[in-house]
Amino acid sequence: MGEALPASVDGKPATFEYMKSKDGSKQLAYTLTEHNKTITIDGDSIVGVSSPIQQGRRPTLVYVESRQNPPDVGQDQGIPTLDFVNAEGLPDDFVRDFAVQDYAATRSHNDVGNSSPNIHVVISTLSGTGLARDFFHHAVHPVLTRLMALLEHHDYAVHTTESASSVTSLVTEMLLPRAQQGIPQVLILLSGDGW
Repeated sequence: MGEALPASVDGKPATFEYMKSKDGSKQLAYTLTEHNKTITIDGDSIVGVSSPIQQGRRPTLVYVESRQNPPDVGQDQGIPTLDFVNAEGLPDDFVRDFAVQDYAATRSHNDVGNSSPNIHVVISTLSGTGLARDFFHHAVHPVLTRLMALLEHHDYAVHTTESASSVTSLVTEMLLPRAQQGIPQVLILLSGDGW
């Protein structure tokens, strides 16, 4: 077992405190030693933390920092702005609670000759308020690539639909035949309102 690294955030010395209350709420606070500045993140805003063992790199903590609200969209419907920080020395119980799932299984079928990814992001551009494409670019894509270290076209595929018939075609020509072959798939469906 390797020696524990000193705690840091983006390479700067830091301390962490992970708090769990009796009502089930959680918070992570980190203090940058150099500036004595503390950032507190509510558990509901934490997207996840990558495992350095899984990813072969420093742990990345991802959380929702704020929401970008277009003028015609309510406060709760804005597109999240994510913050990504390299975080060394996170508390073990925090990592257990927020570690992202190991998606090595989604890679294994590709490595044996099947060229289609197992994760499918379906962006429905014409439904709702039309925020699905922006939501993908600002929230989903960064999580897939930076947090989970997945590669587009290899680990996941993006499908844009513009009508009910394009959705039907995607399902009948790609997703259903793969499901009938017993190939596990993950579907991320983004409707026009971004959710």
